[in-house]
Order: sequence, then structure tokens, then C-alpha cells
Amino acid sequence: MVHALGKEQSQAVRALIGRPCKEEKDDADYISDNSRTADLRFEPPLKVVQYPDPVLRARNKRINTFDDNLRSLADEMFDVMYKTDGIGLSAPQVGVNVQLMVFNPAGVKGEGEEIVLVNPVVYKFSKRLSVYEEGCLSFPGIYANVLRPDTVKIDAQDASGAKIKVKLSELSARVFQHEFDHLQGILFFDRMTMDVVESIHEQLKVLQTFQVHHQAELQIQVFVELFVGAYTAVILVLAVLLCLVMYNINQIVHRNFTIYE
Repeated sequence: MVHALGKEQSQAVRALIGRPCKEEKDDADYISDNSRTADLRFEPPLKVVQYPDPVLRARNKRINTFDDNLRSLADEMFDVMYKTDGIGLSAPQVGVNVQLMVFNPAGVKGEGEEIVLVNPVVYKFSKRLSVYEEGCLSFPGIYANVLRPDTVKIDAQDASGAKIKVKLSELSARVFQHEFDHLQGILFFDRMTMDVVESIHEQLKVLQTFQVHHQAELQIQVFVELFVGAYTAVILVLAVLLCLVMYNINQIVHRNFTIYE
């Protein structure tokens, strides 16, 4: 549910939104050098990165190569978004740290409008603010109220590199701001008031613990696979050596038998 704030509340909230988050930095400081072709490479199928993976806080490079690989990445991101019942997705959420987002407020393939924004920059926020319950694909099952401006005006590029100016309002504006935050390394709970963060604190702890255990399991799995691979390689080497030894013994026996005759 969306509701407008009163004048005093709006002033307080605007101060909150305008103040940098703990991890937030200015765009020029946060965005590092331009991306290279290697930065846009990915292995399909893409998977959504979940909190607290550090890739969600990493710097996201500006894109300066607009080719089939970029368009393929955007298409794959849309596929992941639809399959996970999302309406927006940023590149860092699939482990690719570049300035790219896709969204479709309809949330259904073939319906609504698919929007691809590259290197977006916000140049104006509306004065009117609203509270709306948000979720995030990187925080499965967690929903909470977030304060954001109702409309935004942005400069960006499309998937072909063409420069565009866009004014977004209502749900489209909110989805954009959520994904734009991801491109700045900001997560949606960074935008919440302290009491709202407290209300989801236990869920965040559970998710963090789960991801830590999951990463540990993956590391163990990798170790086991490496161990099994190394063990198999050793067995093969020993088998080859044994064959060589048996062959040499057979040759010696055959030679001695020939001399004896």
C-alpha cells in the first residue's frame, strides 16, 4: 500500500534519503573505470546472487561496449527475472558488476514494457515521497516498507548505446530506484528506517547464516571434487606405472627364456 507523507514527515524523510548510507558514495567516486569486454562475459544460466554475497557491495563499472554480448546479458537477465517472479533486476544481482538494469513492472513476459537501462544517472527526484512495501530477489521472502520519491528523471543509454532521457513515476519509478541503488552498492534495507530494519533483523540473520553455510558447503564440495580428481589421477598414474613395470618384467623374462633355449 502506498500513502503520501505529511509535510513534516516529508522533510524528515528527505533528510534521511539525502544523507549517504553507510556504504554509499558519490556516483563519480563509486563507479570505477569503464568496463572491458571480459567484464560483460557470463556463463548461462544466470543465478540470482543472495545477500550477504560481497558482489552486491562491489563497484559496478560503466559500460562503453554495446554489442551482442550486452544484449544477450540483458535478455538472460529478463529470463531470470521472470522465472523468479521479479519485476526488476540489476547486473550485480547476477554476479556481473556493470552499470546495467532491466525491469518490467508487469512482471510477466509478453506483457507490459521491457526496459533496459545502461549507465543510468538520476538528475531529479520529486518532492513528494511515498512508503511502499518492497521485496528483493537477493533477499528471498523478506518484505518491508521503504521511503522513496514518487517520480524520477534520468539520463541513460539503451542496449544499443543511444542516449535517452526518461521520466518515471509510480511503480516504475520505485523499481528503477531500487535497481539503481544496486548499481551503487546500496541494498534496500539501507533505505529503511531503524524500526523497519529491526522488524526484519531476524530474517536477515537467518538469510546470512544460510548463505554462510551454503558457501561452506560449496567450498567443501569443490574440495571433495578436487580430492577425487587428484585421487583418480594418482590411481591412473600408478596403473600406468604398474603396466610399464609388468611389461618390463615380461620383456626380461622373455629375454632370459630365449637365452636359456
